[in-house]
Amino acid sequence: MNSPFLRTAAFLSLFQMIAVPASAQDATGTSAPASSGVTWRFEAGRNSLWIRDVARSRLGQGVDASPVSWEAHGAAVTVERDHSSARRLHRIQASFEQAADAVFRSPLAASARPAGDGAIRVAGSIERGSYPFVDLGVAGFDVGFSLQGGAEWTSVIQHFDPAIEVRVTEANLTTGVAAVARLRRWRRVHLDAAWVNGSVLVRTTTQHSAAVEANVHDWGIGWLTDVTVRAHARVSSTVAISASYFGTDRGRFVSHGASASGRRRWTVGVSYAR
Repeated sequence: MNSPFLRTAAFLSLFQMIAVPASAQDATGTSAPASSGVTWRFEAGRNSLWIRDVARSRLGQGVDASPVSWEAHGAAVTVERDHSSARRLHRIQASFEQAADAVFRSPLAASARPAGDGAIRVAGSIERGSYPFVDLGVAGFDVGFSLQGGAEWTSVIQHFDPAIEVRVTEANLTTGVAAVARLRRWRRVHLDAAWVNGSVLVRTTTQHSAAVEANVHDWGIGWLTDVTVRAHARVSSTVAISASYFGTDRGRFVSHGASASGRRRWTVGVSYAR
């Protein structure tokens, strides 16, 4: 299953097979009661990152990407505060991701990179919106829209022969508009999804061990497309377990260079509602 959407569908199907039997005692067709309390959610899991240079980036034309991408994998942790209600959406999230075990991957093979190659990312975001379409077609199925804003700090280190180190640090501001949906048809099992499109303001600092200048600073712009899918299974009136998938694809134009990148994150955790 090479498509992230197919992997996500299989992921949620497995979660539903595990979680739905626990909710069989609840009457189907009865939506979960609305709550205006605060829910704290803590999740941890795995993430992957890929970066690929773009050879041609003229506006109005297609882009040609290098067939070779730099990829790394590692751990991820997220913390979220959710103060949503029946019609209101209000979330604040912070995340930390670390990636190592890097490779250069082409359509034919993968070549391991030095042990020092890796990436660190720290990010925070806030989302506010509403669900104007409640019980759309099916009891418990709500559709809405939201606005998102965030800040990110990322550092990527790569090594090249004979002894060259390149460190690229990014400080990004992101904005986006999301189409959101949730299914709360059962009392114990809830599903949420979001599809975001937006823009990125990029500030980069490049440190090249063999360059004359110690630091090179540049500004740039970019676009983003995010997909988030999450499943919740309540184990008590205040505690639930959750499983989430997050994927983002991005393009950026900085100085005379352009690149495409993407991240995938799979996490599981627990939430506590006050």
